[in-house]
Amino acid sequence: MSPIHIIISGASSVGKSTLVDECLRKFRQDKRLKTIQFKHIQEVARTVLNRLKITGKHLQDYILQNNIEKFCNVQEKIIQEQIVSFDKEKDNNYLSDRSGFDALAYIHHYFENEQKAYSIFQSELFQLLINQCQNGLIFIIQPQEDLQAQNDNMRIVPNYQDQIGYTESLKYWYRKANLSYFVLTDLDLIKRIEFIEKHIHGNFHWLSPEIPIPLCLPFHLNKNQSHKQNNIAIRSNLDQSYMRFIEILDKQNIKISYKKYDKNRLVEKYDPSCLNNKFVSILFDQKLDNTFIEKILLNKILINGKQYHFIGYSNSQLRGRSCYLYAGSIEEIEQIINDNGDFNKIKNLSKRAARIGLLFSSCTPTIHIEYDHVIQIDDIERNGYTFTDGCGIIGRNLAKKIVPYLNDFKKPILTFNDDNQIEENTCPCAFQIRYQGYKGN
Repeated sequence: MSPIHIIISGASSVGKSTLVDECLRKFRQDKRLKTIQFKHIQEVARTVLNRLKITGKHLQDYILQNNIEKFCNVQEKIIQEQIVSFDKEKDNNYLSDRSGFDALAYIHHYFENEQKAYSIFQSELFQLLINQCQNGLIFIIQPQEDLQAQNDNMRIVPNYQDQIGYTESLKYWYRKANLSYFVLTDLDLIKRIEFIEKHIHGNFHWLSPEIPIPLCLPFHLNKNQSHKQNNIAIRSNLDQSYMRFIEILDKQNIKISYKKYDKNRLVEKYDPSCLNNKFVSILFDQKLDNTFIEKILLNKILINGKQYHFIGYSNSQLRGRSCYLYAGSIEEIEQIINDNGDFNKIKNLSKRAARIGLLFSSCTPTIHIEYDHVIQIDDIERNGYTFTDGCGIIGRNLAKKIVPYLNDFKKPILTFNDDNQIEENTCPCAFQIRYQGYKGN
């Protein structure tokens, strides 16, 4: 499991530190999170200001004097310290009460100088910060007019309009960095914590109008943590055939979990049992319009910084508005498709998609059969009809060897052998098979 990094952002006096403290306390009581130890990254800005012997009054004087150079110098030192703090805890789970983007938003909002803020944004140092935040769960606390900003002599004391303007600047720079963020609009502390917990467990919510594209989703739970039965984790040896499953519920809500998938030849060839999360299944709700679906699938989807692109679907997935994504470049995906069949000769687009879809047809891997143990027999054809289309013959002994692999097979009440005697080792009389491009019964 990769570390869970939770970053709380927002204007001064919106309750960031209080929220982090309460989250740490609540997580220790949560059945699903109490085994996860979180570090607390706090007071980064205060540490820098104390070191520089600078107070909130100094910062406000810089603003009044329009001394952007001195103000930026302080904020850049805060960004540097934030990077050091993140790097120190990069292998641990942590909660942080700021991100470093806060410093950028201060410059943008109070000096209304986007050009200066952008020059810092483009710097190699800030790009490092963006990479550090890429896999984090970022939350922005929306200011509440009822909460008055407190003066502790260490911060700029904003009014409500300043808090709103600063928050909009913060959102702007997160969007500029292609980082997803989630807005905490509720004043109630318990509801704020519940909102954060839901996102840790893969339930993402964006404010209107709709989710940002390309999608950027931080999801760090492993299969044992994601799958519970009566609050008991499924044993790892039973958890090997689960795939990450994205549900686009509507234009504001997405759910990610692990679900058992129907194995198919392509997935098992390139990522057996989906152990490396190379494949993801994505499902779109019936009420979502085609234009919205196209926007998502034509763009990359990022999960923990890893890029996924559309690769294909089975016939059953097409009916259910679902498909597969693959963690690789578009060129790599095209190579995978070409390596598994000659589809370029098929000019009809829907027919070509259907043929590629056969690669994703569900199947249960069974035994290995040598090529010289297979005989190709002619079809029975009369009057323009093919009576044996998709039909073949299997020996009784081979059929018996396949039975142990069929988890869902229910034995018939009676089965008779060639001597018309009741068969002890019962097995089906027909199988649907996939074998070296053959598909049939």
